Amino acid sequence: MSEQNRRSWKSRVLAGATAATFAVAGLASLGATPAEAAGKTTKGTQVETSRSDNCKSYGDRTAKRLGNGTCFLDDDADDTYFQVDSGGKAAKLEIFKGSTLVGKVEFHPAGEHLWVYDTANDHDTIYVQRDGGKEIYQPPQTSRKWDYKDFDLSGAEGKSYKYNVYDRKDGQKLSGFIGSLKGVA
Repeated sequence: MSEQNRRSWKSRVLAGATAATFAVAGLASLGATPAEAAGKTTKGTQVETSRSDNCKSYGDRTAKRLGNGTCFLDDDADDTYFQVDSGGKAAKLEIFKGSTLVGKVEFHPAGEHLWVYDTANDHDTIYVQRDGGKEIYQPPQTSRKWDYKDFDLSGAEGKSYKYNVYDRKDGQKLSGFIGSLKGVA
């Protein structure tokens, strides 16, 4: 390799290393979204809750029909029990950090209830908003191991509802999208 080629090669290597350093510094200063930075993943399941559907489920988990007709999905908090609701579709979104359940959101078509859980008490919580809606649903933040709140919603029978889950709230603006779930009242 000639002296000129060697200098040119060293210049390219140094320029590349310098550019890479600035790129990494730039990413660090911009930061990733909270969901990505926290390494959160989700598992979503939708369950048919009509008595004749035998708890048919779609997604990451399989629901089981209990003797009383309730559809059951297990989890690391308090499990989930969906009551029979003719024509209804229940939905559950679980949020994990690594292998630890840090939150969950459940749409129960029987009575149109939305349950929102913070299962980690890690000074972070989740925020839920109906697609196209303005109200923000969130669990209380206490010193307990995990918190939850049951929101009694009003919804038209047979209507489909989508709920979006976020990691951050600034006033009424939500950001840090985690995932969504869809149910039928």
